[in-house]
Amino acid sequence: MIKVNNGKEVYSIPTSWDEITYKQYKDIQGVTDEATLLSIICNMPIEIVNTLSNNSIAKLSILLSFLSEPIETEGLTPNEYLTTLDGFKISLVKDIKEKSFGQKIYLHQIVQENEENIVDALVDIVLIYAQEQITGKDFDINKINELKNSFDNIFLVDLYSTAFSYIEQLKAVLEAEKNVLHKEPTREQKLAGIDMFSDFGVMNTVKALAGGDILKYDAVTKLEYNVVFTHMVMNKVQSDFEDNYRSVLKQTSKR
Repeated sequence: MIKVNNGKEVYSIPTSWDEITYKQYKDIQGVTDEATLLSIICNMPIEIVNTLSNNSIAKLSILLSFLSEPIETEGLTPNEYLTTLDGFKISLVKDIKEKSFGQKIYLHQIVQENEENIVDALVDIVLIYAQEQITGKDFDINKINELKNSFDNIFLVDLYSTAFSYIEQLKAVLEAEKNVLHKEPTREQKLAGIDMFSDFGVMNTVKALAGGDILKYDAVTKLEYNVVFTHMVMNKVQSDFEDNYRSVLKQTSKR
């Protein structure tokens, strides 16, 4: 960060993505006018920017050339805390498996929907696990948008590193589910059209855990993910046992 004194005010000129806040990032999206861009990035009133000489603008443009480069994410380490506009400290969740099943579902959904441009979803991802800390209440997907501006003053790279910590944790969770819970359908199940259920994705799990009672779906999503995973493993073991048992009975009946 470089400080520039115009004789009346001191302005901070960022020289890397590390010094850009989330609000600045939002505000420059779609901006093509150079003066407006300089005003936003340097927190400099547009009236002041318009008084700058061509030479000064050229020098500022060189300093801000990093904006044309992608954000360097390699080696980013999430902070223990993020501090919101009102000074509230949001702690990093180090194990999302200890949070609710619903939060994991929504995180997976957000990552899938924004796979091509994950930067646009950083705040949504962070708020999945920050919302409870801010409101003191259970996670509520409908409250996400109300809290987005709380992170305006946080540096973009800090949001990025926190969000990617959750994404990496999600990848590990999904890999564990794949390795432990995957079950190849039988020939009979394939012939019966079991693939039709794949369109419903995670709702198949929610329905099973709710015992088919739609009124219990919300309660299921509020369960800790570890509890849900244990039940999913138990259900698979039960299913495997029943398949094996039927196979044994079939073999026995042939004797």
